[in-house]
Amino acid sequence: MEKVRIVCDSIGSEELFELLHEQVPNTDDLKLEKEEEPENTMGLDPVTLVALISMSSAVLTAIINGLFGVWQKKIDNKGKSETAVIKVKTQDGDFEIPRNISQAELDKTLAEIEKRKIKRVALITKL
Repeated sequence: MEKVRIVCDSIGSEELFELLHEQVPNTDDLKLEKEEEPENTMGLDPVTLVALISMSSAVLTAIINGLFGVWQKKIDNKGKSETAVIKVKTQDGDFEIPRNISQAELDKTLAEIEKRKIKRVALITKL
C-alpha cells in the first residue's frame, strides 16, 4: 500500500477527512487516515490527511469522485456555482483533472497516473 497526501486549498484537513470519509468508506484497498504534523514543521494545518492505497484505477476513481463529491456538497451549502480541479502530483509530473472531464478522458488519465508513484492529490478550487 502506498501513502498519498490529500489536500484542499479551501478545506482544512480535519473537515476534509470527515467529508471525504462520508464519500469514500475505508476498504481493503483504500484507507483514509489523519496524521499529526511534527511540531517543528511550518505547516499551517497541524493535521495531514493521507490515504493508504493500492494503486488501481478503481481506487483512484473513488478518491477523485469522493473529492468532487465533497466540493459539490460545499458549494451546494453556499448556493453558488463554483468550479474545481483535482491535481495529482507524481514523481514524473503533474496531472490535472477538471470536474467536467469525460469518462473516456478520465480513464485515459488514470491509466497514465497508475504507472507512476503518486505523491499528492489536491482539490483546487477556483473562486
